[in-house]
Amino acid sequence: DIRTITMGLSLLSCIRDDAKSTAQKVYDLVCSKAENIVKTASDLSDKYGIPIVNKRVSVTPVSLLCAAFPHDAPLIAKALGAKVTSTFMREGEKDIACVATFENALSKTEFMEKLESVFSNGVKDSFLYGKDEIKTLAICSGGGSSGLNEALSLGVDCFLTGEIKETSPIFACENAFNLVACGHHRTEVFGVKALAERISTELGIFAEFVDIDNPI
Repeated sequence: DIRTITMGLSLLSCIRDDAKSTAQKVYDLVCSKAENIVKTASDLSDKYGIPIVNKRVSVTPVSLLCAAFPHDAPLIAKALGAKVTSTFMREGEKDIACVATFENALSKTEFMEKLESVFSNGVKDSFLYGKDEIKTLAICSGGGSSGLNEALSLGVDCFLTGEIKETSPIFACENAFNLVACGHHRTEVFGVKALAERISTELGIFAEFVDIDNPI
């Protein structure tokens, strides 16, 4: 038999000015392009006498769509209980990172405990060479090592990102700066969860986030 047939769809053309419009475009694209995938598989199976067990649709990583919305990006700050005060790291016409402030400064121990409570799969690496208390925090999900120098120039107490370069810890050490790398995948699930929630509540389509951790 044939175990699986897969239709690949790019969702990048679905990006609009807001998450709601983007979600609707995603729905329209998937429904129109994949409308006959089951029927087509059945017809092929009948024609050639070969069972096709699974029919699947594979799409662009949804995190790439979420990155288009700077107002949705500070979800990590919200989860940590910090208030977003500004944005930085310009990519094209939008900033992709934010600066957030805690109401009260946290010790390094308190800060790491808060991170562990927010990131269900833990924090990958931490390089706390900077200030003993953390009140201002720069955040960039995914691979944010290119924003490390800019974060330092902003005068924040710590830079939180997903994935870093080999030289990033050295930079943090030489500049007496706090750097936390929570994991590329682990920092990008917040936007996916938010998009799934909007799809469910605003479009009435069942959407469930399946937490399969990626150690990278």
